[in-house]
Amino acid sequence: ISHSAEKGVFELLPIPELFQAVHSIGHTDLELDIDSKFRRIFLYAGLNEARWPSLALAALFMNRDIIQLPGDHNKMLSAVVHNSWIRDNYVMIPFIGVPGHFKTFSYSDVLEGKVSADELVDKTIFIGATAKGLGSRYSTPLRLHNVMSGTEIQATIFEAIRRHNTIREMSLPVKLSLSFIL
Repeated sequence: ISHSAEKGVFELLPIPELFQAVHSIGHTDLELDIDSKFRRIFLYAGLNEARWPSLALAALFMNRDIIQLPGDHNKMLSAVVHNSWIRDNYVMIPFIGVPGHFKTFSYSDVLEGKVSADELVDKTIFIGATAKGLGSRYSTPLRLHNVMSGTEIQATIFEAIRRHNTIREMSLPVKLSLSFIL
């Protein structure tokens, strides 16, 4: 999202040449809980309408690896305010490993041919900064090594959705029942 005096609030999309050349685009908006940890993602988001898939979901659509979309709908969509960021269809993400769990390559090593093409064939590749001090980093609920790069979080989201391994929150009646029983 961007803002200018002339246009007000608007979505800042890639340049037209890039926008037309790509299969799809996705948002990287991550929801942080009250303790500032990442546990959930809204699979769709956008200005005034939740139309853009998350980056991980866009990659799954590109690979045709998704049949049924997981997640719960945002109950607040009826109260949409003009020029607001809208999120919908959220899931909680289980973490399948500590930071460094996914195989990574240096971008320059790939460009210089130091990485075998066989290691890249039939893989979904997320490109981004993973080094400490570069790029985005988020706290996760993992006990040890609880900070992950945004790139690795996108890979985690991708794997969770691809493997149908997302978490849904319990409904309020179930939460209340369990609390009463305990």
